[in-house]
Amino acid sequence: MKLLNQSLLVAALFACAGAATAAKIPSKPVAKATQAEWNVLVFMNGKNNLEPFTVHNWNQMAKVGSSDKVNILVEYGRIAGYDSSNGNWTGVKRFRVKKGDKPTAAGALMDLGKSKLNTDMGDKETLANFIKWGTEKYPAKRTMLVIWNHGQGFRVAPGAKNTHRSVSSDDETGNIIYNSDVADAIKTALGSKKLDIVSFDACLMAMIEPAYELRDRAKFLVGSEELEPGDGWDYGFLANLAKQPATTEAQALGKWVVDSYKAYYTNNPSGHTTLSSIDLSKTGLVADALDAVTESLTTTAEKQAARDARKAMTPYETSYGVDIGAWLATLKTKAIDADSKAAVQDAQDALALAVKANFSSGNKIGNKFYGDTGLAVFFPQSAKEFNADYSSGGYKVSNTDRPIRYVQESAWPGFLQKVFSVPTN
Repeated sequence: MKLLNQSLLVAALFACAGAATAAKIPSKPVAKATQAEWNVLVFMNGKNNLEPFTVHNWNQMAKVGSSDKVNILVEYGRIAGYDSSNGNWTGVKRFRVKKGDKPTAAGALMDLGKSKLNTDMGDKETLANFIKWGTEKYPAKRTMLVIWNHGQGFRVAPGAKNTHRSVSSDDETGNIIYNSDVADAIKTALGSKKLDIVSFDACLMAMIEPAYELRDRAKFLVGSEELEPGDGWDYGFLANLAKQPATTEAQALGKWVVDSYKAYYTNNPSGHTTLSSIDLSKTGLVADALDAVTESLTTTAEKQAARDARKAMTPYETSYGVDIGAWLATLKTKAIDADSKAAVQDAQDALALAVKANFSSGNKIGNKFYGDTGLAVFFPQSAKEFNADYSSGGYKVSNTDRPIRYVQESAWPGFLQKVFSVPTN
């Protein structure tokens, strides 16, 4: 409406003010934001030597793109010195990925630095702000969070200041996000509401320690027991989601992620690779069943059987993470009594309920037996190994700095101490 017509309209409204008192003009309803079926929130921390791989995964996401039913929302961090493509910008920006998009500064919805927001991608506050922004700005019935970066399961990078396992290292600040920080960030953003999936396009995160930590904050966890190749996930799973967003539940989406990963690394082999999807509602069941196994091993022969079964296992690279299911299966073949065998079977049954999808490129390589049944646990077999691990302080029951719930609440640390002389106190 032009200015002249607006003036006439205002005058007319004043002239009939008395009549308006008797017959109020109805207010126009405020349009509500359209609710999507799914949000896929990708916390893509390329503020380290993984920056070149961010472009590869972005292109996979942009091949599908967002729609009115599925939002692909990315908090994208970059740092100087590794990749100069797409304008060679640095810092942290937010995007809603559209089909065919490139991650240029001009295409960003927000520059966190210019908006005076936290740009430290090793800070749980930054993660919480992203989750809150994504879920409030783009309402959706279901939400998947992907944390993209280096992952350490229950291990931190060499030279880190604290003794905890972590994910998402920011080379600019030197900070990292610990497992308990991820849980805190989700709670800060969503309160008591759970994410449908919390997932890690990162190494070594399919461990009972992060799964147990996050069981009150999400329904499913997707991660790898082993190191991930630089290419990380294949985001082609988004094409399946785009085809049937309304009927896709968290368990199905988790399986699609695993299936896409399997297809990608079957066609592009990259050493020993794994990925699994875990039903977090069953994590407590697994923890209790594993406790029952450890408490059933009371005789000298049974304790030696536990040591022999562990000796037969190969930990995942750079880690003392050992596959739980394979250790149980090996233990079952050793000299243990009927009660212990029954406890082992119960634990195997619990694992089968928890692990909903699993991929392994091959669980035995030469004389290395990994197991790869979907969920690992920190398992040093001596005090020497425990002390050689620069993160072991976080596994002591006495630790009070962001204590690990599984360490505080399970019988596992006591088992390591009694049977393997590991000083978890």
